Amino acid sequence: MSSELYKRLRPQKLSEVVGQEKAIAVLENMLEREQVPSSILFTGGSGVGKTTLARILCSELGCGRADLTEINAASSRGIDTVRRIQQNVNLA
Repeated sequence: MSSELYKRLRPQKLSEVVGQEKAIAVLENMLEREQVPSSILFTGGSGVGKTTLARILCSELGCGRADLTEINAASSRGIDTVRRIQQNVNLA
């Protein structure tokens, strides 16, 4: 039941996120200037909103879920993860 609760209450807009003022300011500045890097690394402890911010940013940029790669560094470590990332990256 609790997993459904966090899914229902997960913020959908940057204005709905609580407690990440600095991160939100950086993301809003990037969006306003239309200067978004090709990759962004969200770091921090469990439950601080890394995934939420990444998903909101993806939505703000008009990306689909297929355009977003989420990697949980706590459980995805090692050479196999690096190989998987290399296989999924398309270079122009």
